[in-house]
Amino acid sequence: QVAAMIKTDFNIYLIRSFFAGSKPEIFLAGVLDPRISADAYANVVVQRKRFFIDHQQIGLLPYIVGYRPILAEDGSIIGLISVPTLYTQIEMNEDLTRRNSFLYGVYVLAILLSILAGTAFANQISAPLKRLMLATRQVGSGQLDVRISRIRMDEIGELEQAFQQMTQDLRRIQAEMMRAQRELAWREMAKQVAHEIKNPLTPMKLAIQHLRQAYTDGVKNFRELFQQVSDTLLEQIDTLNRIASEFSLYAKMPERKPEPCDLQQIIREAVNLHRQHTRITFREEYEEQSCLVLADREEMRRVFINLLQNSIQAIDGPGKITVSCKCASGNVEITITDTGVGIPAALHDRIFEPNFSTKTEGMGLGLAIVKQIVDDARGSIDVKSSSGAGTSVTIRFPIANPAS
Repeated sequence: QVAAMIKTDFNIYLIRSFFAGSKPEIFLAGVLDPRISADAYANVVVQRKRFFIDHQQIGLLPYIVGYRPILAEDGSIIGLISVPTLYTQIEMNEDLTRRNSFLYGVYVLAILLSILAGTAFANQISAPLKRLMLATRQVGSGQLDVRISRIRMDEIGELEQAFQQMTQDLRRIQAEMMRAQRELAWREMAKQVAHEIKNPLTPMKLAIQHLRQAYTDGVKNFRELFQQVSDTLLEQIDTLNRIASEFSLYAKMPERKPEPCDLQQIIREAVNLHRQHTRITFREEYEEQSCLVLADREEMRRVFINLLQNSIQAIDGPGKITVSCKCASGNVEITITDTGVGIPAALHDRIFEPNFSTKTEGMGLGLAIVKQIVDDARGSIDVKSSSGAGTSVTIRFPIANPAS
């Protein structure tokens, strides 16, 4: 009745052997030994411990037994009471399993929540940093109009605001630099034009003053003098016209009309225009088939006429100009080689500058215009030269499809 009330099974031993229990049938069936274990007797009876736990086993089933002494009024031990967990071991194991499963579930859930929270927190930090990294790469590639749409209200937000201010400053500085460069370029160009125009104006003024004085003095060979002055004026007017044409051509190129054109035919026409120079020997090497490129025909003619004029002017006395055209590796390659005076190595880096020239006449815009036309046609130009050894100019264009 007591075991049923407290819902716990227990046994009573009179010192050494079983006396009574809530489940005596286990002892009667011989499942449990009715004698108290030696360890329990030694600890409770001999050593007089108030509580002892003993680990016992039936077959492969382990279980725990708790012992306490039953004391008489005089304090002597008259028996022992034991509470074995044998009857509730299965329930305990199941409860322990449930508890462990619950704890493991809680641990797994906590870990998952920690991972999610960590990922969200990392994204909160890394996302603006990635935006800054991307914006920095865009600025590095020259895109100064990059803007960050969302700016945080923390330390990273301060960094984003600083970056935004930096790009605005860079845009402002770039605009100022471009404006200053344009002003400087036009100022230099204006100085160059004024200098070039002043050169022919001086002999024109002197020639007219000389003609007026000769007319006043009534010189006898006035007709011959008039012819000389007229020739001088016409020559200087041609010089002024050439200066104006070069400046106008460089400042505003004509509207381009790209079409498939045969470079070999254009080169032949350009060479034929210069055959009146009898002191120059032309050697031409062409492909048997047509070499088509997608470009403006008039611009290509201007390129080769300009290069041939440069070669002719570079030759002091008799000389030879070799012109070759070949198709290879998907490109049309044109080479113009002369036996002229060449260009010093120290001046190679300035060949394509707008106002640079090694000649005493002209504005130095010829090769600058050639470079601009070649670049716009997706081509490349390479100049090899040395002082006293002539010059070789190689131009390459991608071959065009005839149907394009």
